This record gives sequence, structure tokens and C-alpha cells, in this order.
Amino acid sequence: MMIQRCGIEEISNCGGTISERVPSNSRKEDNYDALIAGALNQLSINERENVYNEMHGVDDLIEESPEMVQRSIVELHAELERVKGTHRVGLAYNMAEAMSGDYVHDHVLRMKFLRSERFDVKKSAERLVRFFNAKMQLFGQEKLCKDITLQDLDKDDIEFLKSGHMQILPTRDSAGRVVVMVLLLQGLKEIRARVFFYLMMMVIEDEETQKRGLTSIGYSVGRFDIKTFDLRSLKVPILLYDSLPTKTCVIHLCFNDPGFRYFINFFVQLFSDDARARHKFHCGTHIECLYLLMAFGFPVGFVPLTAEGEIKTKVHWDFLKMRQRQESMVGVPRIVVPTLTDVLFGRGMQSRLCDLPCRVDCC
Repeated sequence: MMIQRCGIEEISNCGGTISERVPSNSRKEDNYDALIAGALNQLSINERENVYNEMHGVDDLIEESPEMVQRSIVELHAELERVKGTHRVGLAYNMAEAMSGDYVHDHVLRMKFLRSERFDVKKSAERLVRFFNAKMQLFGQEKLCKDITLQDLDKDDIEFLKSGHMQILPTRDSAGRVVVMVLLLQGLKEIRARVFFYLMMMVIEDEETQKRGLTSIGYSVGRFDIKTFDLRSLKVPILLYDSLPTKTCVIHLCFNDPGFRYFINFFVQLFSDDARARHKFHCGTHIECLYLLMAFGFPVGFVPLTAEGEIKTKVHWDFLKMRQRQESMVGVPRIVVPTLTDVLFGRGMQSRLCDLPCRVDCC
């Protein structure tokens, strides 16, 4: 099937809804289904089965025996030594290693990359090299060997973060995965790359999230004015997808404007075959999209939107305040999103004993 293309500028420079902005010659075919099918065909049978299981939350976690972990760490180090001198974006990795070998060789950091690639050593090494390149481009050489915090974000980054257009939901889905939600709605002007980097690195501080992965949702059920939105910024999460040590199991895109599907065609093509195969598209009203997401174990009761389509920010702001407190305390374990077996203790909270393995968190 021929993929219909039209320029980003051609869409963004027009007025009206998305449907009105998409050139008529690009509406002849619905191409994203063909793109997803083509991506699946490029995967092996085992890879397709893994993608399908992870999307539906029925995948098995990899058993990390001490022997397997140690062997993978040694093999990853050998692979990095092999590629770091010849990799096309290996300069940043070499610079970081010269600045702080302890940071670059950190066991916890490297385990994040191994888990994100299901312990495929070659893919993990590639991702690690690209990670330092992306980090240097976003934050500069001086911050290559430090964990990014709220203090490293500028005024525009903080303003975007507080707007609530990108939020981490306060509860996990039924498969125990953290849910990251991007609200492509009225008022959004761009996706801030540094904020995206910061939030993604924050959620994988938790080992449970590293193992189980993330669920990503792009939500555009409502009016979205592309005229005031920088379409180029949508490339940021796509480019960082292959650089950050995040295991994204499924990417849901929800929309109610039929023209949005043609808009999707431009950007789905930029993903790798594995990432493209993990996309699910839902077109309908707010209620219809929520029912479709429920089939994938999505906690619909925590969608940060009012009945009128306004973004809820109270829980999000409370989360940012908690995060600020966490970052000010050195050496204290950080809980980003409680797991399904966590027991929370705090003022005014009731608790009960259970026979399930659990972790106790004080709040």
C-alpha cells in the first residue's frame, strides 16, 4: 500500500480543526493500520508474541538470577568497549566516561538498560550510547554525569510541567505498570524535551517499573489547535524512545477527530518496527475511549480530566511537591508510584494485614 504523505508545514499553517487542515489527497486511505501490520511482519514469531503479551499485560517477568545478572553486566561492558570508539554518536559516552567512570559504569544504571531491552546485550549497549548523546544535547556536557532533578529544568520547562499536559498517574494499571499520559488538548503549544526526559528517568528509579515497564497514552479527545502547536516537538518522544532506559510495553493514542489518524501517519513511521507494533489507536468519544482502554487494564478512574474536558492538576501538583521533597533528601528510598502490593501508612489511613508479599511505604 502506498503511504500518502504531506508536509508538516502544510498542516500547521492552516486554520480550523485537524480534519480541515489535512490535505484532501491524504485522506484517501487509512494508512496507520498498514504501518502497524507492516511492522509486525518485520518481527520474528517470538518477537510478535512478546509484543502481543506485553501490550496486554500477560507477559512473564524475566527471572534475574545472580549468575545471569553478573554475566549480562560483564557482556554489556565488553560490548560497550567494542562499540564506543566507532559508534556514530559515541562522543558523549566517551566524554562521560572520562568525566566520571563511576557514574557511567554504575551497576544500577546499567541494569536499567539491560531490563529495558530484556537483557539483549547489543541492544542495551546501543541504547546506553544513544542515552548519553541525547542527555548532552538536552542538558549540556556539565550534566552528563549527574541525575537530572527539578533544579536542572528552566522556567519554560517548569511551566510546561505544571500545566499538567504530561502526567504520571498516581496508580498503576492492572499489570502493575506505571501509566504516563500526554494530553494533546487545547492550550498545548509543544512537548518539552527536557521535561519528557526528566519524567521518564524519574519513573524508572523504581526497580518494579524497570521490570514491568510503562504504559504510554496520548490523549486528544477534545479540541486540539495545531495552529499554535509546534509539530516538530512531537519528534522528541519518538527520538528519546530508543535512547532512554524505559521499557514501553504499549502506546495508546486516543482521539475523536477523524482527521487525527492522518496526522498520526507522519509520526508513526519514525518509530522502529518494535515500537510501531506496540501502538493501539482508539477513535471515539471520551466515554468510548475509556471503555476501550479498560480492556487493557487502564485505571480509567484516574484520568486527569473533568467532564468538560478540562485538565485536572491538583493531584499532579501534589505529586510534584512530593517529588521536590524527595529530591531534597539524600540517601532516602524514593517511591514514585506505589505498586499493587504496597501498603501505605500515614496519618488518618487505615490498614489491614494480608498474606501477600508487600512493601511498606510511609507517607
